[in-house]
Amino acid sequence: MSDTPELAAAREVSPNAVALVRFQQEFVDGGDHSIVDDVLSEDFEVVRPGLASAVGALMAAGEIAQPALQADGLSKIAGLKAATASMRGAFGEWRHHDHRLIADGDVVSGHWKVTGKHTGEFFGVPATGRSFTFTEAGTVRFEGGKIKELWFISDSFEFLSGLGYALAGRSGGDAESWTEHPNVARIRRHYAAFTERDFDTLKAGYAENVVWTGPPIGSLEGRENVLGLIAGHWDKTEDNAGHEVQDIVGGAQHVVGFLRYRAERPDGRVISGLEAQVNRLNPDGTIAEVRTFLDDPEAFRRWAEGA
Repeated sequence: MSDTPELAAAREVSPNAVALVRFQQEFVDGGDHSIVDDVLSEDFEVVRPGLASAVGALMAAGEIAQPALQADGLSKIAGLKAATASMRGAFGEWRHHDHRLIADGDVVSGHWKVTGKHTGEFFGVPATGRSFTFTEAGTVRFEGGKIKELWFISDSFEFLSGLGYALAGRSGGDAESWTEHPNVARIRRHYAAFTERDFDTLKAGYAENVVWTGPPIGSLEGRENVLGLIAGHWDKTEDNAGHEVQDIVGGAQHVVGFLRYRAERPDGRVISGLEAQVNRLNPDGTIAEVRTFLDDPEAFRRWAEGA
């Protein structure tokens, strides 16, 4: 079987990127359970608050029924197989495509599109025949070449309302879920502080022994060193740098932000692109570790060095 365009592109990124695309296209989309042992760890974790919040809100509003499928007593993998089979039964032509992936070691981050058609019953609602398209973002951590943790976020309210469900109180285009973990709000404020040059808020958000890893310098340890890096970036661009938050997903320990960044040097040289940040937080809400991934780290390095 020949590669799909997405799989062929993933081969240019990393073996882990290939595993992610295979998981989505062959297992989730195609129902091929034979690949699970190749790409998925037995004790994997999935975090997908966007879809869960949307479905939960519809249940509470009486728009859809409680699910008949229960995964109690099943292994995680068996439960995932059952859940994806249920989704494929409700949504024909479900496809992941148009991936844009970046990889660094054991982490793969990126954006992709999901399309499909409501062809079967979904939580008690008969098929509508409506087609849908939405963009999803995610970060996936691997261990030993297999998926260990997955964080996904999508505008699932837009997806569900596109199928005709009533979502009172929902304003279109807002990427937030109805409920948001406090750590997500903390990271959202942290990103705003960077754009607004609010040094005090940034300082309060980092743990004293924070570790920051990413281009172009590799790794830094300690709050003062990380703040020095940020201040140097502001000086280098004469404060002409910032980013726009695309999506944020997270919980008690990790928050993943997807950003579009832009910076301009005094000589007029501009760098822009997509960035994914994986933030690990302490119990007190301070940031203990940051891992940053860029869609083109080599171009960023050349820009930073003035080459």
